[in-house]
Amino acid sequence: MYSLPSFTSGSLRHAPPPLIISCTALARSKPPNFYEVLSLDTSGSLAGPEEIKRAYRRLALRCHPDLCSAGSGNKEECTRRFIELHQAYVALSDPALRRKHDMELRGIAGGNDGSCRQFSREVWEAQLHKLWQRSTVRRRGRAAEN
Repeated sequence: MYSLPSFTSGSLRHAPPPLIISCTALARSKPPNFYEVLSLDTSGSLAGPEEIKRAYRRLALRCHPDLCSAGSGNKEECTRRFIELHQAYVALSDPALRRKHDMELRGIAGGNDGSCRQFSREVWEAQLHKLWQRSTVRRRGRAAEN
């Protein structure tokens, strides 16, 4: 956690509210595993573009909202599942999005597994300290002008 010191200006004391940053609060929840959504092998890197396309088409025919029986009451569930399938297909069929997804699954992109990396915290603290210094210099310059 990092909190900024209070400032004094003349006889009035201006204290900003303490700034508390927790990198676990910044971490997103665990990303969905698109390989599991498409019922592919969870290692995923073995699945080629044709296998991804076949899996998507096979599952999309089962879950498409227009093909879902209207009387069963599962139309909302079919729609939700179809959207999830489509997101998985789009992410895995684009090589750049697939690399990003694979990195997120491994927890490389910013501690998405819920853990807080010390490096990230140090970077945040250094950035906040520099911003605080700039702000202090600006405030002192304004106070000197008045």
